Amino acid sequence: ARSYGVEEIFEKELISLLPYFIMRYESTLKAKESPKEDKIVKDYEDLIKKLELLSEEKGRPELLADMLGLMKKITDYMIPEESGLRERMDEIMGGNILKLRSEELREEGYTEGLIEGQREGRIEGIAEGREEGKAEGKTEEKKIIALRMYRAGMGLQEISDMVDMPEQDIREWLSN
Repeated sequence: ARSYGVEEIFEKELISLLPYFIMRYESTLKAKESPKEDKIVKDYEDLIKKLELLSEEKGRPELLADMLGLMKKITDYMIPEESGLRERMDEIMGGNILKLRSEELREEGYTEGLIEGQREGRIEGIAEGREEGKAEGKTEEKKIIALRMYRAGMGLQEISDMVDMPEQDIREWLSN
């Protein structure tokens, strides 16, 4: 199997190999203290800077977020909790990453979509309410006219034809 360095991984955009690159340090990371800690920290800092640049160039923030999340899970597995190196690595990677950034972005998108849907629903509801209000207003106006026509001596059939409403509705209006 071929061994890739950080530069080559980024030149060829073989980002999916980063977790394997990190695993190279496993024996060093599992030690409670190692003389190579400073070099490992520096390598991680460089690796993350390159990952940030690539993520920005490609316009894919989820790339950075997912890789940081994966790298954090790997280092948490390999570095003992009581090790000072673990705390340093957490600082480099932005602290505790409980879920991948792409998951957060999806959730944000879902939330934004939900808010937008609710806003559109309110707008539609307002428009629908206006239409219903107009229809009720027209019906109320027809009721008033029908009552006036009845008081003027017109018959139910004639009133029904004039206000364009069924005779049954006219009867109900007159009985109230």
